[in-house]
Amino acid sequence: MTRRTISPIVPFAFAVLLSTACDVFSSEPVLQAFVSVEPERFAVGDSSEITVTAVNRSGHRVLASAGCLWFQVRDSADNFVAPRWLCALALPSSPYIEPGGTRVWSITWRGETWGNPAWLPPGVYRVFGVLDVGEAQAVSLPVTVELLEARSHRMGGS
Repeated sequence: MTRRTISPIVPFAFAVLLSTACDVFSSEPVLQAFVSVEPERFAVGDSSEITVTAVNRSGHRVLASAGCLWFQVRDSADNFVAPRWLCALALPSSPYIEPGGTRVWSITWRGETWGNPAWLPPGVYRVFGVLDVGEAQAVSLPVTVELLEARSHRMGGS
């Protein structure tokens, strides 16, 4: 009877392959998006700072050179109502988001609508952070924002 031995490198190579496959096929999100709005209650025409953060939760770099990081506002009927653009920012600097790395983008929003700029009516809205880098997409949990009656602002003015 011939006895065969397996090189110690074979189990190691198999473990590396398996861990890589688990990362690729994991149910954990590769990227996560988060959004914050400050203040969450403001008069239409006044300003609020929206910050969207993308976090790479995977163990590998994510190509993000052609990606967008932006926000969406939806009304109580879940209609997309703002902002006026679809892709607010092409992700800068390195074409990759490293494992554990983040990208942060902030913008001042004054309650403008989608399409032809106009003020949104007072009411309750949900703001989402959105990340789309081709290789992965992520949408944050919403932040509820209350728009109050406008003071006397004109579009494009203060």
